[in-house]
Amino acid sequence: MLVPLTQVSDLTLIRRLVRRRTAVMRLQPVDREDIVSAVLERLVIARRRSPDFGGAPEAAVIAQNVDWAVTDFCRAQMRRAAREHLTEPEQLPETALPSLPTPAEQGEAVCMLLGPLTARERQILFERYVLGFPAGEVADRRGMQAGAVK
Repeated sequence: MLVPLTQVSDLTLIRRLVRRRTAVMRLQPVDREDIVSAVLERLVIARRRSPDFGGAPEAAVIAQNVDWAVTDFCRAQMRRAAREHLTEPEQLPETALPSLPTPAEQGEAVCMLLGPLTARERQILFERYVLGFPAGEVADRRGMQAGAVK
């Protein structure tokens, strides 16, 4: 036994709610009618579960189902748009990856940069950035002010 859909006033309410919820969207009238149909389907299912909507006011149930149907419609559009923009791996252009320096080359570059520093400055950099000591602790060890270590 099918449960009667909704009254004409409920259909008018659904259309008005859908129009308000989708006012800022660029939808065709047919898209809005698809959302109205989805709301009606949801209401039929809800009414089959509980003829009095579990004691909730019918207008509240309708409004909630309109929100869900609009959300589902928008998500479906986004999924469809994402699928259309996917490209197959063989369609991607061949790009050469930039050659990264080897660890040995990186070590040589660091040594060249640290070369002009004194042994004390190199030790401070080592404690600060390699060992990860805070500036205050390194300064205390060296008898310096924390600002000089930063």
